[in-house]
Order: sequence, then structure tokens, then C-alpha cells
Amino acid sequence: MAITANPAQILGLNKGTIKINSDADLVLLDKQTLAPLHIWSNGLHMVENAVPIIKGLFE
Repeated sequence: MAITANPAQILGLNKGTIKINSDADLVLLDKQTLAPLHIWSNGLHMVENAVPIIKGLFE
């Protein structure tokens, strides 16, 4: 929380925590390599099993 919720709270943002009506992106990492396995952003599952499933504008 020191690098997510605390700075968001200081800035008056409703971000950085996982709770109802809160806005937070979620990244699940491989515990051995720290590679991102799953990513959720804006409520969308963007990466599944380390494979992007939603592409951005520049891809």
C-alpha cells in the first residue's frame, strides 16, 4: 500500500485499493520471474497467462 494507496490518498484520488467503488488496476506477477501473468485495467482483463488479449492503439 505504500506505493499505491498512500500516494493516491495524499493526492485525493480514489485509487490504489481493491474495494467497492474504488478505481485500481491489478497486476498478478509470477513469483519466480516477476513477469506479469494477468493484468486488469479499467475493469478489463488485458493480459491472460502472460499473453495480451486486448491490444492498444499502437500495436
